[in-house]
Amino acid sequence: MEQEAAKIIEHSETPTAYLCGRHWKREREKKQQTDSDWAVSPIPTLASWARMELPAACLLVCLCGLAQAATESPAAASTTAEAIPGHHQPLGQHRPPEVPIDEFNEPITGEVFFNDYIKQQRPVVFRGFAKQWPAFSRWSDETLAKDFGTLEVKIEAKRDGSNNGPAGSLGIGRDTIGNFVATYRAQDKYIVSEMPAPMYSDVLIHPSMGCGELSRSLVEVDLWLSSGGTRSRLHRDAYNAVNCVLSGTKHWMMIDNNQTDNVYFVADGRYEMGGLSPVDVDDVDLEEFPRFRDVKYGQVDINAGDCIFIPGGHYHQVKSTGDRNLAVSVLFGRVNEFSAAECKDVPLVAKPLDQFDVLWRWRGTGIMDMGRGDDYFFKLLFTNRMPGNETEITLKGIAAMLVKDMSMEPDRTTAKMAKDILSLLDHDKDGVLSVQDMNSVDRHVYRNLSFLIEGDSDLMNTYRFEYGILDYYTVREVLDDLLLQNRPKKAVSKADFMSAYTSDPIRGSPFNGEKLFKTFDTNGDGSIQANEVSTRILDAKLRPYELHYEGEGGREEEAEQEQQEEGDDDSDANEDEEEDGRNENSEDDQDDEDGEGSEGDSEGNGNDDEEEGREDDEDGTSSSRHEEL
Repeated sequence: MEQEAAKIIEHSETPTAYLCGRHWKREREKKQQTDSDWAVSPIPTLASWARMELPAACLLVCLCGLAQAATESPAAASTTAEAIPGHHQPLGQHRPPEVPIDEFNEPITGEVFFNDYIKQQRPVVFRGFAKQWPAFSRWSDETLAKDFGTLEVKIEAKRDGSNNGPAGSLGIGRDTIGNFVATYRAQDKYIVSEMPAPMYSDVLIHPSMGCGELSRSLVEVDLWLSSGGTRSRLHRDAYNAVNCVLSGTKHWMMIDNNQTDNVYFVADGRYEMGGLSPVDVDDVDLEEFPRFRDVKYGQVDINAGDCIFIPGGHYHQVKSTGDRNLAVSVLFGRVNEFSAAECKDVPLVAKPLDQFDVLWRWRGTGIMDMGRGDDYFFKLLFTNRMPGNETEITLKGIAAMLVKDMSMEPDRTTAKMAKDILSLLDHDKDGVLSVQDMNSVDRHVYRNLSFLIEGDSDLMNTYRFEYGILDYYTVREVLDDLLLQNRPKKAVSKADFMSAYTSDPIRGSPFNGEKLFKTFDTNGDGSIQANEVSTRILDAKLRPYELHYEGEGGREEEAEQEQQEEGDDDSDANEDEEEDGRNENSEDDQDDEDGEGSEGDSEGNGNDDEEEGREDDEDGTSSSRHEEL
């Protein structure tokens, strides 16, 4: 009976039992390591259950499971894995595809596109459209390197869990196009990035989006390039997208967003529009996720030259094949209306992307803004806080929205932000924010609003990503062993330092390894002498890597305790040696302190450069881990 109860608990579809079942399985795995009763059988006695560290609510679920098991026949409660179609098989094996996806070989009007597909949130395929693009014939690896080689892109590992992420020529997660195309076939990496604006002229916008509200809704343009063999998780994105394949094939599985419960959707936290399913697309566990058996889906192959429209919020999973897979995705915001009259006399022809206004246009260097919100999302935030049928919100209401929807504290900082928001959006300057105000301000005002509300860009969009992805303690331990614990060694060569930084367990990039080495090699002789490093200097040079612990809390206490322990070690084991180093090189150490400031300044200058780039974007003179499309 206990065995049947365990199955009921683990596979129940009620929210409480489902969560308790997962908690129960985790506790079972821990107990099997330490408890002899558990080690004998995966389904122990009731007495063993009582020893589990389960919440009280879960213990009640266990008792209910026992009661239910007592009333059910063994056959009804012990459905075998073999009897469940698609169990522990790749996504889509649980049932045949049964949702049709329309296809067109000729352009359709904006009115048809809006009414039949965007408004209905139905995907549609445009066969052969991208063959018209200049990029389709031009963008070989050689041409990309020649024409766009110095432009930058964000890169990710092709396979989940691949160390810290791939190292490009500008650090972990950042590369130039030139270096990428020279190395990607031999390395585990692919481009998943905002596309630099200088590439826009080689891309065409579909004729159905060439006028009216659709032409003014472009948010972001992304570039994807790999050697094939990549696949996404099952997810949904916040924005509408037209994804066009220029090389290779993408296999799409499409699931309507009315099946949220069946895919066990987990929101990403931003507006709850994007997010993913925890289901393993290569090994679907239909006992753990039983409702997935009812998921209906459509599937389609998008070949080189084809495009597909993916409605915002539509679940999809993608597999890329071919020895070279290249695609461009044009993201556009939610469109609630379409004026046929505005497009009546506009020819139904494709136009170059560089003739359109892209909200988050990126120049190809500096901070990216991949994954930021647009005017639609911010309007939604405010209108959702308008009481009843009201069409305006007061300053107090804006502050309340920040507290409730953005999880801010009800303090002076939040009050000031509310005033700044009102100042940005109050078009008629009447002291309240109305729907008319939000519709009247220039669309690019919402860029400034994004910086104000969302703060700095996602770390993956910056040059500092490596500092955040590497574990500070690991970096410090390895370099402490190399530079301080082996001090009888006269010097540490650059080759030894680089090997330590780029190999396990740090796995940093050569680019940032070189930068870090230079901060230690103060005399520029290509090695780190014993008198060029101390515990204090090491801590100063590694300060940027503490970014890994920002926002997690407790880092300051841990660092203080660690510093105290290291101070004790220094006084016990290295007191004389450290004292000699301080006496002999006091000026050098002071230089290092200045160097620390210089390093900080250098980091700051880098940020200033990025901010300068952002300012350029703001003036219009230059210009989240996304799932694969």
